[in-house]
Amino acid sequence: MSLCRSKWCKILSIMIVIWYSILPLGIDFAISQTVKETIPAGTPVFVKIDHEISSKEYSAGSKVPVTVAHDVIVKGQVLIQAGAQCDAVVTSAQKAGAVGRAGRLTIQVNSVMSVGGTMIPIANATLNKEGEGALTESVVITILCCILALLMHGKNAVIPAGTQLTGHTIGAVEINIQA
Repeated sequence: MSLCRSKWCKILSIMIVIWYSILPLGIDFAISQTVKETIPAGTPVFVKIDHEISSKEYSAGSKVPVTVAHDVIVKGQVLIQAGAQCDAVVTSAQKAGAVGRAGRLTIQVNSVMSVGGTMIPIANATLNKEGEGALTESVVITILCCILALLMHGKNAVIPAGTQLTGHTIGAVEINIQA
């Protein structure tokens, strides 16, 4: 006597038998496979500033909009894609001030996102920028004419959108990518 009397039960039984007979052959249509790839230490990563950054508007600790400028390819495989987000921050900022003092700004890119979603630490992607100072003009005008010239301000530091930096991966990093 058969345990499976309905038509659907028989179809399901056949499907299960076929599935388990194909599985040992390595044919796996239902599950995508991941492969481990390694980004070597010292791999160059080119990043770009997405929006203008000014010492007038940004302060130390502010996040900076930075993305990867070019694909990072290792052994023919894109491991970091152009446009990937980066973790970048203003490490120091000083607004332009009185007596012609120039503004100063330093940004640092700490890591980039791989195609597998792993944050890859990078080094040497730091940029220092200083605005134009007006100290000499401020002092000369004050001596020659008016004490109010001491209120002259220098210019803020500005990093234009599209400015590129090059960093390098700190160590070898293994990432998982879809095969």
